[in-house]
Amino acid sequence: MKFFKLYIFTFILFCTSSDVQEIRAFRSEHRELEIYGNKEIEFNEYRYKGDFNQFLQKNPQIITDSKFDQHTRINVRGKIGKGISINAVFDDSNDRDEDEKILMNIKGRDFELALGRISLDLKGTKYVLNNKKALGIYFSKTFRKLKSSYLISRSEGQEEREQFFGNGLQSEYILKKTPVVVGSEKVTIDGKLLVKGIDYEFDYEGGSLRFSQELLPIENTSNIIIEYESSRDGSSFKNRIFATRQEYRFNSKNRIGLSWAMEKDQIDDSLILSNFAKPHQLNIIETDLHLNLSSGLKIDMELAHSVDQQDIVSNTLPTISGNALDLNLSYKKNRNKFRYNKERIDPNFRSIGKKDFVNLGTDSDLVGDVDQDSIAYNYQSDKITFHETFQKSQTNLNDDSLKDTKRFQAIGGDFTAKVGNLLKFRGGYRNENSPIYRAGILNNYSTFRKKKLGVSLPFSQNIDVSLDNEIQTRATIGASENEVDTKEISFSSTNMKNFSWNYSFKDRKSEDKFKNFTNEKNKDHKVQLHYKNGRKFRTKVEWIQRDAENFLKNEANESHSSSININYKPNRKFQISSKLKQEEKRRIIKEITQIDLSNINQEITRDYITPTHPVKTITSSQQIRYKQNKNVFHRLSYRFRKEEEKVAQRVLTQNENYSYDLKWTLPKSYKLKYRFDQKDRYNRNSTIDKMTFRQNFEVTKSLRKRMTITANYRAQNEMDHVAKLLQEDDESGLRLEKIFSSKFRTNASILSTKRAGLDNKSEYRLGSGIVYTPGVNGLRIGVDLTKGKSKDHNTKDNSDLEQIKVNVHKNLFKDAYLEGQYKFEKEAPSSKGLGYSATLYKLKLSMDF
Repeated sequence: MKFFKLYIFTFILFCTSSDVQEIRAFRSEHRELEIYGNKEIEFNEYRYKGDFNQFLQKNPQIITDSKFDQHTRINVRGKIGKGISINAVFDDSNDRDEDEKILMNIKGRDFELALGRISLDLKGTKYVLNNKKALGIYFSKTFRKLKSSYLISRSEGQEEREQFFGNGLQSEYILKKTPVVVGSEKVTIDGKLLVKGIDYEFDYEGGSLRFSQELLPIENTSNIIIEYESSRDGSSFKNRIFATRQEYRFNSKNRIGLSWAMEKDQIDDSLILSNFAKPHQLNIIETDLHLNLSSGLKIDMELAHSVDQQDIVSNTLPTISGNALDLNLSYKKNRNKFRYNKERIDPNFRSIGKKDFVNLGTDSDLVGDVDQDSIAYNYQSDKITFHETFQKSQTNLNDDSLKDTKRFQAIGGDFTAKVGNLLKFRGGYRNENSPIYRAGILNNYSTFRKKKLGVSLPFSQNIDVSLDNEIQTRATIGASENEVDTKEISFSSTNMKNFSWNYSFKDRKSEDKFKNFTNEKNKDHKVQLHYKNGRKFRTKVEWIQRDAENFLKNEANESHSSSININYKPNRKFQISSKLKQEEKRRIIKEITQIDLSNINQEITRDYITPTHPVKTITSSQQIRYKQNKNVFHRLSYRFRKEEEKVAQRVLTQNENYSYDLKWTLPKSYKLKYRFDQKDRYNRNSTIDKMTFRQNFEVTKSLRKRMTITANYRAQNEMDHVAKLLQEDDESGLRLEKIFSSKFRTNASILSTKRAGLDNKSEYRLGSGIVYTPGVNGLRIGVDLTKGKSKDHNTKDNSDLEQIKVNVHKNLFKDAYLEGQYKFEKEAPSSKGLGYSATLYKLKLSMDF
């Protein structure tokens, strides 16, 4: 086995070195082309005696590091010919996302080639391929006015769509199908597309999504839609997609296109006889037309026809076919613009990829089966803008008695108008009707009404005032009717150079008209002040007050917050930044006696019990940076956050951190670094109450004859007030380095460590090391020896400490490196374990090109 591993290593090394030489030769002939990358091969091995858990605590990498690992990453970017550019990535490492494994794109003046895990898309079409990624090849070629495109791919997943409703502070949502194809998800909240890494994180193996804290809480009325592909691994079929598109351009604005695509499940002979195998084949043919006429008329049309053979083996399932039409007409002349849109998707129409076509008047599970029309008119001048829309749609086009039929109508518009140079009016409205039928019988009828009106005008020479009122009404005929009335007034400063301010008041009232009951009342006050003095001084002051009464829950919530941000930088050497925010939240339980449920009048029953447990939050952070001169630098930081139930005087959470850093270049080649920090953490719910104090002091002195001496001291004390435990760690050391020549350097060190508390022991270590660089082919050899004594004051055990480490680094050839490491270590018995001795080996080959 050892001989076999050595043979494989030699073979890989030989092949890789040959490939690298070929790449360099190719790169030398194409000066505008960048080819760079890295190849790594790594071997890891270890042996141990004694307590494995203690060995694992000291060397946790043995769990994640495989005994043999290799990966290659190659990047190619630039020009490979006249008018031809390339951008390619190949990476086979396991820690890369699947869509980064392999990707190549070559573009020329009249052609394009892409291969790898690409986005399946035929540009200019809507119904053929939809937001799907797969391993494939795409090629397009332009012959004067004709552009031909071809695509072949292997699908990686099965399309899935799930819906959730928000659940407050819940951040994690579990999907039904796992694992999920990497990068295939599309996540929206109330129609807004979210961004991975910013709005959420995705566990593809576990099939779970976790929203970021910035999005929380998510209201229970919010609609979360997650579209993704579940992996087909282990299924009977492997999916293939073939597509082509021919596009003829009359000129830069007018074109006509014809597309064909096929999605087919591939099976082997053993599955043909299976009664459970139902492979399908989907064929789509599409044509589209785009005309932009000189008269101002623009025509965009797409017509698609699909044929889905649901069982191409036994033909036990019927073949279904359907059509899809998308027609857009727009006309623009002077300040007027008209637009008409017609979209019809038959119930039996199928598309490759995600089938989310409908944006209007749909149920959450609807993927087609809709006929919708919309008309829009826009007018815009210097002083007037006007927009009006009408929309209509219907679902269940075949009148299936087992499905709901939804007929949706909406009309709405908005306007702005300026009177003179000072007065500005604005307004808008929207009316929606959504009747739902089942088997021709009205099952539900919901409506939505919105109207808004606003005006802005000067209040005085330097003050503007804005008044706005918006009323929204949602109703289900015969069941419910809720109205939300929002009034807002704001004052803001104008024509002020360094100072500005704004005040706004918002009054929001939610009423249940069906029950003649007020659900909620909210009143918000907000004040903002801004002041600046050039670039030296900037400050912002904000004050917010909110009173929210919820009569359904019989409670009221009050919150007050104030904050101030200050930044002062008089010069390049000195800077102060400070932030302070205080917020108080109060929940009041409403007391109502002798309630007549048939006629509730809150104005009479506004008596409250004594406020209980208002929560007060204080957040503060300050930082001072001061460069005293070219040799001395200071930084002082402080952060504080506290949540407290004010009446009960009970702290819920409290975090307090402060630190000080000093860097000082002293005379006679001395350098000093000092850091001090303290952290206090308390959380009542999590039962955490800890204080950590740390100091780090380091002095470096450059001596004669190329010698450097460094003394350091580190102290850390952690007090766990819950467990009543104090852990005190002190570490002091002295290190001497000597450079004899460019080839040879040595070091010696003394290290003393004392731990008192749960881990109660003392250690003394003497270390020495040499680094030898002979200057031959980049060879560098380092040897470190450490010996010491350890005493566990709890078990009274004494033990020897020993560590031998040998590092070898060698340039095999240009940009190719070989690294090897041998390490022997011996750990004493302690509260962490019974002690162990271990030997670790590591060999790594790395090549950059």
